[in-house]
Amino acid sequence: MPNILFVIVSYNAKRYMQECIQSIRNKLTPGTYKIAVTDNASTDGIAEWLEAQPDILLIKNSSNVGFGPGCNQAVAATHNTEYADYDIFLLNNDTIMTSTAVPRMMETLYSAADIGAVGCMSSYAGNRQEYPVTFNTTEEYIKYGENLNISKSDATFERTRLNGFAMLIRRNVWDLVGGFDEDFAPGYYEDDALSIEILKRGYRLMLQRNSFIYHVGSASFVKTGTNRLSFEHHELFIRKYNFDILSYVYPCGAIMSQIPFARDSSFAVLHLGCGLGAELKAIRSFYPYAKLFGIETNTTLYDITSKTENIYPSIAAASEQLPTKSINLLILDSNYLADLSQDDKARIADLCAADAVELNRLHDYDDFSFDNIFMVSWAKELYSPAIARILTDRGLINIVTPAEGISAISDRSEISRQHILSIDNNNATIVPYLTAHFSRKPDKKCADKLTVLTEAFMKRYCDSLTPSAEESSSGKSRLKVVVQNDCQKHLDEIAALMDESNLLHDTEMPTDKNNLERLWGSDWNYCGYLTASDIFGDYGIVGFFCYDRRQKKMLRQAISWLVADYRLENYIHKNIENLGPFSGSAPSGKIRILIKGDKSLSPIEEYLIGGSITAEYEDAFTTTDDSPNTSLGEDLPTLLYNSKYHIIIFSLLQYDYDSWERDGDGCLGNLFETIDNLYERAPGNPTIILLMGSEVYYNIADKKSCNLAELHSEINPIISDFAADHDRMRLINITEFITGTEDFKGNVNHFSVRVFSDIAERVCLYINEKVDEILRNNR
Repeated sequence: MPNILFVIVSYNAKRYMQECIQSIRNKLTPGTYKIAVTDNASTDGIAEWLEAQPDILLIKNSSNVGFGPGCNQAVAATHNTEYADYDIFLLNNDTIMTSTAVPRMMETLYSAADIGAVGCMSSYAGNRQEYPVTFNTTEEYIKYGENLNISKSDATFERTRLNGFAMLIRRNVWDLVGGFDEDFAPGYYEDDALSIEILKRGYRLMLQRNSFIYHVGSASFVKTGTNRLSFEHHELFIRKYNFDILSYVYPCGAIMSQIPFARDSSFAVLHLGCGLGAELKAIRSFYPYAKLFGIETNTTLYDITSKTENIYPSIAAASEQLPTKSINLLILDSNYLADLSQDDKARIADLCAADAVELNRLHDYDDFSFDNIFMVSWAKELYSPAIARILTDRGLINIVTPAEGISAISDRSEISRQHILSIDNNNATIVPYLTAHFSRKPDKKCADKLTVLTEAFMKRYCDSLTPSAEESSSGKSRLKVVVQNDCQKHLDEIAALMDESNLLHDTEMPTDKNNLERLWGSDWNYCGYLTASDIFGDYGIVGFFCYDRRQKKMLRQAISWLVADYRLENYIHKNIENLGPFSGSAPSGKIRILIKGDKSLSPIEEYLIGGSITAEYEDAFTTTDDSPNTSLGEDLPTLLYNSKYHIIIFSLLQYDYDSWERDGDGCLGNLFETIDNLYERAPGNPTIILLMGSEVYYNIADKKSCNLAELHSEINPIISDFAADHDRMRLINITEFITGTEDFKGNVNHFSVRVFSDIAERVCLYINEKVDEILRNNR
């Protein structure tokens, strides 16, 4: 088999890049590969490190050209060299190679002449190329990946697109396509476009599910990209290709689940409205002896799909080519049914065998909010224990509709009717779509427990219909509640509880694991969870709260519906009332970061993940204060001088222009006294990152913004001179990230999403610099 050219784009993230390169060296045989790296003007020293590596072909850019163009440059650099015929392996720089990944992907790539590219699985990837596993160390991820042992019949799956984080492509196919479309730079949808171009040349895309590469993206300090760019490039894709790939990329699970044939059966399939052929490709993957045919009347989709599938542009064309009574499985897309003429219906009937199975691909449920369903209430005659078990395994409550009706259960459980799906004969067609949707989600391993707890709730519910005058429900059931604080040990359970609370109460509080870890990673936050039990059972974790001791307010609170009738909020408030004096938290094992400044800077915190972050936001920045134990210009306390941090991000954005106009020298003196005290007195020798305000305002029609921009332009050079004499100070001048009026939100100190993303990326650079320093000191 040909050798491999690893194509990697570098932009800062020095430590991740080094680990990625070393993993390739450790896992692959020397002489079987070449590494080509395009560096997009990194500033953290990785370009210099790469330049010193004799086994790396390095292309250095003077600016960040983005992922796609960087990959194209790396491949182009091998033209007319000994590496010109090496197959292309696109690889993100924050990945770690496993020993089995490349051999298995190469074996798949060359298992058939018409396979053009192969993708793999990971711990962190889109496009359904992710195994939902979480481990504490990189070594555990590597061990997991190398021990994957999916049966050969299930190991490969044909796709309509592949994720570009780790993608192996035949060299002749890459050259034929011409690489990435650079219109999609710096990122988003460039791998979708590449996938379509490969399909248009008649080559197939395969996913190797036994191949696993660890993607550190889930653990990095800074999120990449913005929603705006993703939206814009989605629209760009549609303009370029005249269809929305998101409508055709995945096979319909409801259709796949209803195919009645055995895996080794030989049968003929005709799919009317086959789109990009996602269902046909999925059927081929599961049923290798099936004969597959399709009909697609959209000329754009037909031109692409006909290169890899045996499809026809019309029913008439299929009728002319296919033998009569030859089709055993007919899949009809509901979008086409209303327009079928009597002649078309007759032609389809003539193609189908007498015992042919017909499945309708219904679009009625395309926009159905399945994820908003928390309880499924079944008509007794439709209840299926097997389907209910699948749904219960994914955290849904399944009940047979009780005599008193759903409304009574909804009122008692506090589950809104909009979150209860009632299934009867009028909507029974939704069942396979419901099952398919939740079958793709991870098994929560809670079926037995949830069944028991649901039964316990129903017993309490029935008991409450005839309450005793002497005893409350909680008194009769002998309720026991315990409040505990080791939240990190129960991250998954708390996240599930918060998701449930969001769903039931129609809130949009961020509840992903990163956000939860950020809550209890802040020194000011007091977090806890509640466990409960009674005579009916042990309910486990049924409540969570997060209380900000600095501002004395509740940030999060959630109580499970299973104990809604017990009013456990009282236990939370009693626990908060009994808190003693606050003295700060002991250092955790993570990088500890303190952010101090105006509340408008909070997006920076949202972009940073992977550390323990404490934020001290104020309504506005003021320059000094006599007491080191109170925040600057506010009565709120601060941890600047009595808790150790690795990084302190300190905002120097000015808001009080009038004070500067009255006494600029006094304000400047107070400002330097403040940052000098911070440098000298903050314990633990932290790196101090100073955020300096924008010196430009463009066309903001706001006199105050103009004045503040001029003020920043006067004091920023003085701050720069001061920082040059302090080796632990780093500067971020927001002026660097401002390109136009759209970068401001209202005034000179409030910024767009892109600017905050760029600021966070620069902060990430300094965080990684600190991490490297800590690692060196600990050797």
